[in-house]
Amino acid sequence: MMIGIAFMLITPIAKAVAPETLVGLNLDYDKKQLTILVVSSGCTQAKDFKFELTSDTLTIIRTKHDACKAMPEVVSFTYPFKEIGINPNQPLIIANPFIANPNLANMGVLISL
Repeated sequence: MMIGIAFMLITPIAKAVAPETLVGLNLDYDKKQLTILVVSSGCTQAKDFKFELTSDTLTIIRTKHDACKAMPEVVSFTYPFKEIGINPNQPLIIANPFIANPNLANMGVLISL
């Protein structure tokens, strides 16, 4: 009698990449840098974001989920224009959503009234 054993390879399902919900953003022409304000639960670092610049549209994407358990707080990270590819003399469209309430930024759901 033959006994067959089937092995299933379980691979994690890739999470859809979506633009980071920002609490704020500042473009500083004099310093040639961009500052983003995001919500962190204690583990978010500057290297956890990537920038996609296509034509005149910039999208900021979080590449690493912040799984820490600290009380969420707003943190800021600053990046040189040159690192991102921003031309400070050209108009720029920011594709990310913004939210004024940092308590809702990590929820992934925006409430409409």
